[in-house]
Amino acid sequence: MGRSVCAVSYEIKNNSVLEKYDSIKAQHKAYVRRRNISYQGKKIVMQTDLREFVDEALSDGQSPEAIAGRLKHQEKTLPYASKNTILRYLKSSYGKLIGVKWKKKLKPERSRKVSKLEDRIFIDNRPKIASNRRRVGDLEGDFIVSGKNGKGILLVVVCRKLRVVFLELILDVSIDEVHTAFARIKDRFPEMRTLTLDNDILFRMHKTLL
Repeated sequence: MGRSVCAVSYEIKNNSVLEKYDSIKAQHKAYVRRRNISYQGKKIVMQTDLREFVDEALSDGQSPEAIAGRLKHQEKTLPYASKNTILRYLKSSYGKLIGVKWKKKLKPERSRKVSKLEDRIFIDNRPKIASNRRRVGDLEGDFIVSGKNGKGILLVVVCRKLRVVFLELILDVSIDEVHTAFARIKDRFPEMRTLTLDNDILFRMHKTLL
């Protein structure tokens, strides 16, 4: 047949019907699969509301996985499009332009400013008891940025020993708002002793957090 063992095995596995391989049924099954894939590739193009939603999310630097997740958990106002459907759209002639813009958004790792903080203590010099996770109250904090434009961020704080996670949504991206978020965490977790943070400019007043 001039085909590899893997190719023959794939054909039997994917185009058998009721665990039996029939060439006519297999050909029809493969045709239906190709037709469905073609439809899925055009699904976003054919539905204006869905295309506008996907284009806006891609312009904001969101990944196809994230967009598919948002569509899956919405209140059914828009039809669902999977990650693979969105990727096919990006590769199509209809989505190439937005695909170029999306790739440009991916280049910068973060759009927010990061600088060296004054009076900082390097992680190698933090108390050994905190590094070894031997007591409750030694926390680590960082941000998760929504999209690449940083229109909103999520403050994530974790207790190193208990592995308990505290989340605070920050829409007004400012030092005061971050300090307010830490105050809310401290109210819920008064055992807070130390904080290990990165060089984000929003932690510029880090000495006043504890």
